[in-house]
Amino acid sequence: MDKCIGLFAVLQTLITQSDKDHPIKRSKITQTLQNDYDITIERRYFYRIRTILDCLGFSSEYDESRKGYYLDPPIFSRGEELMIWNAIHSARFLSQSESNSLLNKMNRFCSCHHYNEYRQTVYYPNPKKTQNSELMHNIEIAEEAIRLGKKMSFYYLHYNKELKLECSSNDSTVIEPRYIVYQDAKPYLIATGRKGKNLTHYRLDRMSNAVISSINSDPNFNTQDAYEYADNKLFMFSGPLTKVTIKCQKRILDTMVDLFGTEMILFEPDADHYQFSVTVNENGIVYLAQQFLDVIEIVEPETIRSVIQARLCSAYSNYLEC
Repeated sequence: MDKCIGLFAVLQTLITQSDKDHPIKRSKITQTLQNDYDITIERRYFYRIRTILDCLGFSSEYDESRKGYYLDPPIFSRGEELMIWNAIHSARFLSQSESNSLLNKMNRFCSCHHYNEYRQTVYYPNPKKTQNSELMHNIEIAEEAIRLGKKMSFYYLHYNKELKLECSSNDSTVIEPRYIVYQDAKPYLIATGRKGKNLTHYRLDRMSNAVISSINSDPNFNTQDAYEYADNKLFMFSGPLTKVTIKCQKRILDTMVDLFGTEMILFEPDADHYQFSVTVNENGIVYLAQQFLDVIEIVEPETIRSVIQARLCSAYSNYLEC
């Protein structure tokens, strides 16, 4: 048993305490095993462990100049470490406690030296983390309910005037969960059961007290691609879908591709603009027009143009001198 633990302990030490720029000496490995695992290994067995680890795909190298060992290749490359750390840290839908838990688990497979450098030079506190720490629980409940074909219930959270999340109703929301998607850097649960058989969506990080019901979801569900649904819900607004034609300045094409993908068919009405058509929800396209007021024009349909004109007039009146 001690030999099995020794194998694991040496591997864990190499993973977390060394990297190519920070090789660890055998004496330091021996000391770490003694202090952290209460294990003593002889020099000969250490070399035997290196051979076994190499056979298992965990190769280690010896740095002659610094007299130390390191995994090569490491579990995660430096770029992969930074990408995952930054993704966890920047995710607003994760609370700080959830982020810390994920980072602690992640760091069991990363160089402590790299993480310390990240904390000192790259890391900056993220004050926009959610206050709700139930996301992981909500994802587990939603996945299990989808897999079992059961309904689920939850309380939906909204911000109050004190900027604290609270339940907006004393009544729980009951739905038939269908898909989990990530759109606009946010996790959503797509469901039926609230408006007939039409799909609706909810932020998973805004749910509280989620539980699985004993009631089955309607099995007569018209399967639809979840990401197709999400893609058509521009900014995840609800409302009917409509085909719109957009004229945009060429300099914001990258932004349009980020929003609508590369399947757009582009036309050039003049030397400075592109024009294309997409099918999106009406509320989302109005919001987009307001965001990019000076660089895009909704060419058609006329109904959307009328809505935008009315909102522009209303906004203009807010800035008139009395």
